[in-house]
Amino acid sequence: MDMPPANGYGHHIMQNSLSKAARPYLYIILIGLVMMLGAANALADSRLDALGARAPLFSLKTLDNATWNLESKKGMVVIVNFWASWCGPCNTEAPELQSAYARLDKKKVSFIAIAVDDTEKDARTFARAHNLTFPIAIDANGTVSDTYQVFGIPKTVIIGRDGRIKYTHMGVITPADISRELLKLL
Repeated sequence: MDMPPANGYGHHIMQNSLSKAARPYLYIILIGLVMMLGAANALADSRLDALGARAPLFSLKTLDNATWNLESKKGMVVIVNFWASWCGPCNTEAPELQSAYARLDKKKVSFIAIAVDDTEKDARTFARAHNLTFPIAIDANGTVSDTYQVFGIPKTVIIGRDGRIKYTHMGVITPADISRELLKLL
C-alpha cells in the first residue's frame, strides 16, 4: 500500500489531479441534475390533476346512452373515478363506490365512473356483477384519461364547486375517504 509522504504534499497533488480529471464529469452530472430538476418542475406545473388546477371539461356517453357533461355540473362537487373491468383493485373498490354513491346528496354531488382501456361489453358485465347504479361511461379513445393524466387505476378525482381539482386518490378509495373529502367541500 503506497502511503502519501508525511508532509502531505503527495496527497495534495494526488487530490488535485483527481479533481482536474473528474471536473468535466462533475459538470456533466451537475448540468444533468439541473436539467432534470427543471423538467420535473415544468412537469409538476403542467399537471392537470394538480390540486387547485381547473378541471378540464369533458363529455361522454354513459352506458344508459345519456350524455354526461362536466360543464353542466357547475356549482356541484364532482367525483370522477377511473377504472377498468380487468383491474383487480377496481373489483375491490366497486362495492365501496356503490356504497358511497348511495349516500350522496345527488343535488350537491355528481358522480361519474369512467372505464379506461375497456370494452362496453366488459364494462356492462362488470356493472351488473357489482350492482352498480351510478353513471358509467367508456373513455374509448383515452382522451379523458390522458387529459387527467391517469397513469394507473383506480384513480379518483374530486372537483370542487368552483370547478377546480380538490383531491386526487390513487388506488382503492373507501366511502370514508369520500365522506372526509366531501365534508371539506360541502
